[in-house]
Amino acid sequence: MAMTGGEAKNAEKAAAAPPPLSSATSDSMSEGQKYEVPNYRDEPSQEDPLLRDFAKSQLSLTFHKTFILFKDGRSLLSELSFIHHYHSTIGNQLLHQVTTTVAFLGTFVLLFFIPGPSDRFHHVPVYGACLALPYLGFYTWLLPISSVLFTLYFAALLALSAVAGTFLLNFHRLDIIAPSIAAVVVVSLAMQGLGHLVFEKRLPAFRIFEFLVTTPFFLGLVIMFWFGYNPALQACLTTAELDRESHQRTRSARAPSAMSNVPRNK
Repeated sequence: MAMTGGEAKNAEKAAAAPPPLSSATSDSMSEGQKYEVPNYRDEPSQEDPLLRDFAKSQLSLTFHKTFILFKDGRSLLSELSFIHHYHSTIGNQLLHQVTTTVAFLGTFVLLFFIPGPSDRFHHVPVYGACLALPYLGFYTWLLPISSVLFTLYFAALLALSAVAGTFLLNFHRLDIIAPSIAAVVVVSLAMQGLGHLVFEKRLPAFRIFEFLVTTPFFLGLVIMFWFGYNPALQACLTTAELDRESHQRTRSARAPSAMSNVPRNK
């Protein structure tokens, strides 16, 4: 019996479709395999025009550079998305801006107290500059345009540390001043952990590289966002955060049904 045109098309679609998973195969798959959703996004969604433009731009390639100490050795975009997850509220971002600046300034002042290699550098923050230069070099490699912001930032802190250090040295009480400044640095960093609990309602990630290196870079990027830098990148990080929240809600809603399949002992 000859098939009509519609029946022939349906038969072709059925032949091309992949075979369905058997029930045994489906049961053998782990929960993570069946419902795995990326924690952070390497490729922006193509649904939003801003994200689509970002994906097509040359700048997108910059944020896809990888580094071994990034989260799971993935891209800069993944690292920033991961950091944004832990610093997504404006309150936590502002708190980190202030406390990170206090910590850098306090550290530069403490380094200023160390005698320089010669008397000619007595009022020059030599060791502070030695600490700031690797930061500046790495941040420039990550995003060249950020070098302008971070050069001004570190230069201002180094100059201020030299002025404050010179003033404090006149008191000749480093045995009291130095521990006090160190305590201020420790307290400012501890306040960041408190900010995670208050503003984010979660603990920090406890990653040393992120804490010391990439979070300060992210905070500089936030300042650039405030001045209108790359809205598409900002939208990309926000979209990844929404993906995480949706994923967490899905897992929470699915948890009771998963437990209901466990046989109970009578």
